[in-house]
Amino acid sequence: MRASPSRRNDKEIIGAIIKETGDRSVEPLIKRRISDLRACLPPFTGNRKDNVEYANDLRKQISDLQRTLKKPQSFLLKARFWQLWDAQGTGIEINPQTRDWIAQEPAPLTRELNWLHELCDAIIEYKPGKHGNTEHQHIAAAIVSSEVLEAVALHAGRKFRLHFSPTGKFIKIARLFHEAVTGERDADLERACKTLKAHLDTKTQK
Repeated sequence: MRASPSRRNDKEIIGAIIKETGDRSVEPLIKRRISDLRACLPPFTGNRKDNVEYANDLRKQISDLQRTLKKPQSFLLKARFWQLWDAQGTGIEINPQTRDWIAQEPAPLTRELNWLHELCDAIIEYKPGKHGNTEHQHIAAAIVSSEVLEAVALHAGRKFRLHFSPTGKFIKIARLFHEAVTGERDADLERACKTLKAHLDTKTQK
């Protein structure tokens, strides 16, 4: 049985990434992104299913509160009502225009609640977030690989275009970043790199 290769240290992995890029100027970026990857943060957009469930629950609570704020008792929550507190027992209290004046004041939080309701609608419609089966670490490694290659292109004064092939720099560098975090060599990142490239291509076409 062949022994597994020993785990490479940061210096070796950083050197391998620089060799792939052919540009030592990106070394500070490489070090920073390895540190970022090790923070192992959850996906920036969260989990798709959890996000939709949260938006549905929040929208229901907002709708309940909006209905409550339309009840006659909502007068008690308006600043104009309390401005007339000392006018009790005067003609102002029985003047219909007084009530009209108070009613013209928007219910508290109305604008904010409407905005939150619309935001919940958008979350439910567009379903932001990652699928539960997404390999987040793989996608993260692909992202930083793309970022490093873009930095190299900008430093050389070239227009950046991300290319993918099973033996290309993009996937090789992604594997090296993944190795720096997990210790796993030559991880299968083909799907993650293809997914990221497709996403970036779609953004470019818009």
